[in-house]
Amino acid sequence: MRRQNIYSKQKRRSGTRRAKPILAFAVIVIVSACVITYTAVRPRGASFILETDSRETTAILTDVQSYNETETITKRYVPVHLDGAVARPGVYYVEDDSILDEVIQEAGGLLPEADVTYINLAMKIDANIKIYVP
Repeated sequence: MRRQNIYSKQKRRSGTRRAKPILAFAVIVIVSACVITYTAVRPRGASFILETDSRETTAILTDVQSYNETETITKRYVPVHLDGAVARPGVYYVEDDSILDEVIQEAGGLLPEADVTYINLAMKIDANIKIYVP
């Protein structure tokens, strides 16, 4: 009888040995799912609230209404960072349809050691770009 008792205890222990890896795997899967869900749902970037004063809005509306209807302002200025062999490197605000040569002229022109072999001076300027003149 004692043998049966020892055998049944070993059988019970081996059952719990099989359940431990399965339980550990299930816990890992659940924790991983929670982490993935948290990172996917979390908002990215800074958020902010714009507040306006009603008096400022009224002032802007009256100024806009005072313009002649035939008068339209279509010029849009974009920032361009010009660096390298130019007289005055820096950020310049140029019209949206400008070309690179116009930006270089605004920066005081090219230095004598400038190499424009690989630069397209007729390139149309896009907003928020950096141009390096070697």
